[in-house]
Amino acid sequence: MNVGITQTVFDEKYGRLEKRKRTWRSFLPTPKDALGLFPIINTARNYKKSFIVGDVTAGFTVAVMHIPQGMAYAALASLSPVYGLYVSFFAPIIYTFLGSSNHASIATFAPVSIMVGQFVDSALVANNCTESCSGVEDISIKSAASLNFVVGSMLLLMSVLQLGFIGDYFSRSMVKGLTLGIAFHVMTSQVKKALDFAVKSINGPGSLLLTWFEVIKNIEETNLCSLIIAAVCIVLLTLTMYANDFIRKKKFPVPIPIELILVISGTVVSDLLSFEKVYDISIVGKVPVGLPMPEFPLTDMPVEFVDLLQPAITITLVSFAVTLALGKTFAERKGYTINANQELFALGSTDFLTSFFSCFPASASPSRSSVQIETGGSTQLVSLLSSCLLLSVLLFFGKFVTALPMAVLAGIIMFALRSYFMQLTQIPELWRRDKLEVLIFLSTAVVTICVDISSGLIFGIAFSLAIVLWRLQTPEYVQLGRIVGTSHFRDVERYARADAIPGLLIFRYNMSLFYANSERFITAVKQQVQERQASPIEGEDKLSVVILDFETFNFIDHSGILTLFSLKSWLEKQAIKLVVSRCRFDILQKLKNDNLFAELGDSCVFPSVYDAVMAFTAETSISDENENSRKIISNGENHRVKDETEFSNPAQVISRL
Repeated sequence: MNVGITQTVFDEKYGRLEKRKRTWRSFLPTPKDALGLFPIINTARNYKKSFIVGDVTAGFTVAVMHIPQGMAYAALASLSPVYGLYVSFFAPIIYTFLGSSNHASIATFAPVSIMVGQFVDSALVANNCTESCSGVEDISIKSAASLNFVVGSMLLLMSVLQLGFIGDYFSRSMVKGLTLGIAFHVMTSQVKKALDFAVKSINGPGSLLLTWFEVIKNIEETNLCSLIIAAVCIVLLTLTMYANDFIRKKKFPVPIPIELILVISGTVVSDLLSFEKVYDISIVGKVPVGLPMPEFPLTDMPVEFVDLLQPAITITLVSFAVTLALGKTFAERKGYTINANQELFALGSTDFLTSFFSCFPASASPSRSSVQIETGGSTQLVSLLSSCLLLSVLLFFGKFVTALPMAVLAGIIMFALRSYFMQLTQIPELWRRDKLEVLIFLSTAVVTICVDISSGLIFGIAFSLAIVLWRLQTPEYVQLGRIVGTSHFRDVERYARADAIPGLLIFRYNMSLFYANSERFITAVKQQVQERQASPIEGEDKLSVVILDFETFNFIDHSGILTLFSLKSWLEKQAIKLVVSRCRFDILQKLKNDNLFAELGDSCVFPSVYDAVMAFTAETSISDENENSRKIISNGENHRVKDETEFSNPAQVISRL
């Protein structure tokens, strides 16, 4: 009788090495770790001359985008447009030195801005301050800067605690659903500015739906001139988008800066025709020249510190999730990697430090980041160049945008939201791939729209985790059979030539074994055994061995071990032997530590399914098959049996060692 090699013999023959234990010194930071906090050093070392043209082109293009977006998103945050330019100037500089992504454009971001705006509006209400109050701007910027300080502190704390892995739990469907829901909030806020009439500020659950009720109720107060301006801007932006697509196909890297053109032309026309006085159109108003002086953001806070926590947590998670997702996307596209913990450190440092300069929270922007990579940007030198250009705007040209109609900024923002709404067109394709992902996407979006952004975030994360747990608890399990003429073992229900072996039941559970699914595991094995006993296969007198294939087990906990003990006892009562195969190193160690290895016996633990089958199958049942199949191990295992006769007697093998 030919016998397969056992796990013990395999380990001795091929020299299994014990895993080295980490000492306390291995946890200490090294000079390399310190340098890793500043990825700019590695970028400078590897910078190529060929990057210069692309970085300069992208730097100019992104700077041109920063101007209208910074102003528009500041208005979205219920702040004067100049504060958006401050964010667009300071944030990229800090991120350049600390960020691990070469292509993420960090500054203003619509979803974050709308959350800041909601917090600022609630702070104004708490201080009984309306738009006509003399101190409205002071309260607004102090509220936003305080929020930025707390967001930055939270991100830095997460970095210190190495919580970058949290980003792995933000499924793309959840992030897309959340940003889609936020896009509806952003659109609602800009519709009010495009219609240009006062709408009662509404906060809390259901605020979006209630706001639309107020808008419809007062629709007759619409300023037609503002509405026409916003509509014209959207039409021009749409036409230019198609023109830029044509230009890009012709390999011309610089798109038409239509947003900047609209800002300049809108300002000039508004000033010449006196839009504010003649047509009662809301304009940007006075814009201070120069840079703000540093100031501790928590001084004279207009809100209680505890009131900062809930919006800060939401913004922290949203900004990190979006920045990490964008960074990973561009890194995969360009063939490098990013570090989630480093991104926490970079984004946290950016928000923390910019809070001293009257800035609100920053995040990566999909639109600017895409333009940065499409126009040839290769490094974060792009961000430094764009900040240099923005500095000239802050020092010399800010005063010239005083007459800019707010409807122009509203049109720019509403057009920028198109990419979020276009996500709805992906539903049919996503439905074909994974219906549960569609459920996560739509449910997160609906909760965000109907309740509020914070509730949408909490629901999205909780629902995504619930789906993960459900998948862990209900994995697929299969019975394996041997492919005729080979030593490969496959699912008998999916391969016509995979034959079950008389007397043996080979069972594979396609998931790790732990407390949440151990009951399903033992129930599945018992069901398979009982079905075989009730309907034996051809040539089978009695089921005598159950072989468990542990290939899919990444870990096993104590509950899983107890389940295996219970299964062994149940099988022994029916005169069936339990055998395990293909254990990972750490799982094998777990079996030994919990005495299951000793309980099973050395003769019942094998390095491969093939070896286990060889040990419990008569020679005549396999000798007529392909002789070469004896020289390989099933399903991609790494060791090769050089001579089948070498293992005909385990005692001989041990004596040779």
